Amino acid sequence: MSHEVKVGDQVWFSDPMGDFSCEKVVADNYLLAGAGSGITPVMSMARWLLKNRPEVNLTVLHSVHSPEDVIFKQEWAELQAKYPKFNFVINATENAVAPMKSGRITQQMIAEIVPNIQDYTVMTCGPQSYMDHLREIVLALGGSEQRFFTEAFFDNNIQSGIDYDKQTTLTIKGMSNQQFNVPVGMTLLAALEEHEQPVVSGCRTGLCGLCKTKVLGGEVETVRTGDLTAEEIAEGYVLACSCRLKSDVSVAL
Repeated sequence: MSHEVKVGDQVWFSDPMGDFSCEKVVADNYLLAGAGSGITPVMSMARWLLKNRPEVNLTVLHSVHSPEDVIFKQEWAELQAKYPKFNFVINATENAVAPMKSGRITQQMIAEIVPNIQDYTVMTCGPQSYMDHLREIVLALGGSEQRFFTEAFFDNNIQSGIDYDKQTTLTIKGMSNQQFNVPVGMTLLAALEEHEQPVVSGCRTGLCGLCKTKVLGGEVETVRTGDLTAEEIAEGYVLACSCRLKSDVSVAL
């Protein structure tokens, strides 16, 4: 938006939605975990908690692919300096540098970050696989299902219909030229994010159009086309968040 919006352009914003809020989920101990851009609502809640309830025990976990992917880097440093009690942790799957944690989240990592997780309310936002994995870890460590809350940037109706017993092949053609096995029925966006491919997304509901991707071959089920033109659809373009993989599919990135 900052690179393309011009004076005179009209920008549409939706009203605030959802119950993913530390004002609504009141606790004394919080673990707020965000993967990738899922850190955005976490930052909002961290700002509010540190300003309005500085007495709480607050740990924020920011999970990224590499150190260059940290979002709000300067502001996190400023918050740490201003609130010494605030615990901010980054884990990077690649090229982690101290004091970052190295690798994907594990039971050992979470136990080290929050040793008494059973006393914590956990709120997380990110890809579904990340949130599901964190839930498994928290419950295995004695955390509470009733105090585990998620926020997802997608429409549950679009995400339904995944058959984990059947696999299909997703082929990426372009700079990476890679192949991945993914479940039949998974959205193209979820599959790309699952395998850390470079894809831009926004609303995840087929409205914003940021995840427009060209399908080169294979069968997909299109749920929504948003503002795609008839010409773009004829050329194979889809909204990655709103199409499900039904067979072996190849896409251009």
